Amino acid sequence: DEDDDDDEATQLISSAVKQANAIAVGPGLGKSDWAVHTLATVLASRISSTTSTPTPTVIDADALNLLALHLPNEDQVLRSLDAFDADFRATFKQSMATIRASHASLTLQRLLSSDKPLAHCIMTPHPAEAARLLGMSVRQVQADRFAAAAALNEMYGAVVLLKGPGTIVTDGDTTAVLVGGNPGMAVGGMGDTLTGIITGLLAQGFNVKEAATLGGAVLNEAGDIVAKKNGERGLLPSDLPAIIQTLVNPSPTTRPSITLF
Repeated sequence: DEDDDDDEATQLISSAVKQANAIAVGPGLGKSDWAVHTLATVLASRISSTTSTPTPTVIDADALNLLALHLPNEDQVLRSLDAFDADFRATFKQSMATIRASHASLTLQRLLSSDKPLAHCIMTPHPAEAARLLGMSVRQVQADRFAAAAALNEMYGAVVLLKGPGTIVTDGDTTAVLVGGNPGMAVGGMGDTLTGIITGLLAQGFNVKEAATLGGAVLNEAGDIVAKKNGERGLLPSDLPAIIQTLVNPSPTTRPSITLF
């Protein structure tokens, strides 16, 4: 029975989340009904009745795109659909009311309707993902990256790491601009690597602002070290782990560069 399978999956995901010290959701998630169900379960389960602080969570990739489909304004939702292929866009537009009325979708909408619904989370959008979440164009995001990051923080209550040249990290009170990084890092899987670094830092006890800032700085520095040695062309996420290990066991000569505003 499909409902029984969903209930079992919910229980398994919820149990795993409640045992975690840190959570990452989004990379490899997809955009199916199951993905919406999983995201809603993760976000609901991270809020425990026994602790006052939700489990810190990194939200990336498809999780960001799914959040964009649950913006309260349906016109904004329609503008967010460039993340999806043509068949999905056509189906979604025809069935938007039904899709947004599913149990998992309603759960997600209810969670997002609260004040600062993603407090103690880190959102890591690139400019296109930020544009979908804000219901605007990529050009508008890039025209004022500080304003875009601040708007996402205001909407969701999360620490926001806005990727791109001059990576921005803001918690609404303070903003960091991370130096370093290079065009060769604009390759599939690099964002997943960042999510892994940040989640590891959260699990070690860093708070969400610290983990986002340090994680972004470590990734940028590792990417630049590899690019300096081998060049930017052909740079892959798999080139970075050995360098990352050195950077997170630092000596004074391997400290990532961070500029704080």
